[in-house]
Amino acid sequence: MKNIIALMAQMLVVFILASCSVKTGTFNEVVTASSQDSVVYIYRPHSMSNVLVSPKMLIDGQQKFKIDNNSYRYVVLTDEEHLKDHPVKHVFEIEVAERYSGIHRLRLNIEQGEKVFLRVSTLLKFEEKQPYSRSFTLEQIDRAIALNEIRETHYAGEHNTKKSNNPMNENSKTVETGINNSVPEDQFSISRTRNPFDK
Repeated sequence: MKNIIALMAQMLVVFILASCSVKTGTFNEVVTASSQDSVVYIYRPHSMSNVLVSPKMLIDGQQKFKIDNNSYRYVVLTDEEHLKDHPVKHVFEIEVAERYSGIHRLRLNIEQGEKVFLRVSTLLKFEEKQPYSRSFTLEQIDRAIALNEIRETHYAGEHNTKKSNNPMNENSKTVETGINNSVPEDQFSISRTRNPFDK
């Protein structure tokens, strides 16, 4: 009982902090170089459930990015990827700890020029006389519904890459921060700090 009260107190603090920092929507559909290119949008609507956890997004077994609360990202599948097999099967997966239930993996046939919307939903549920349960679910969403939801989120990908002004650092690499800029690897970034709840 004490553990549940402590958890609820922590959630209240997180709720207060997060409610003051929710970003407004910045969604714009991607204009691709070719009409044959496909676009997959992955978004996570704002929710106080598991707000501090950012699952890794894997596409065909390769980690692409983390999906934060109230954000979206996109992947463009170029025409060349469709030449051998039409349509192409792709596997999309969110990587979370075993204690999170839900649907974590989708296998989709994607046509040339198709626009696909995938939603990452999360839930934290309390039940009387039972331990609380947590879940993440990845699902394909109808375009009309997805457009209404994704407009409330913000784009979390990299818009541009800034070069370091430090002459001693000319060869330093840049890494994506998950917001709208990047920082050299040898400089501090809050994005590289470890989330104690993301195990």
